[in-house]
Amino acid sequence: MDKGRRLITNTLFNVIQNPLDILVQVFLTPFIVGTLGKSAYGIWTLTGSTLSYIAELRAGLNSAVSYHVPRL
Repeated sequence: MDKGRRLITNTLFNVIQNPLDILVQVFLTPFIVGTLGKSAYGIWTLTGSTLSYIAELRAGLNSAVSYHVPRL
């Protein structure tokens, strides 16, 4: 498959994935809240947010280290 076709295919999948993720979250949130309870769901959300920020921080730090270390 040539690069242009792969680019179009990957772009379409990314465009479809975002609304699909939102739709799944809208339908699963009431189920999860009902199963866990409000306080446990709050802790679950806080934990997920913290882990997301840590992943972003690691990606940024890895990029910075990969850029600056060879220049030393």
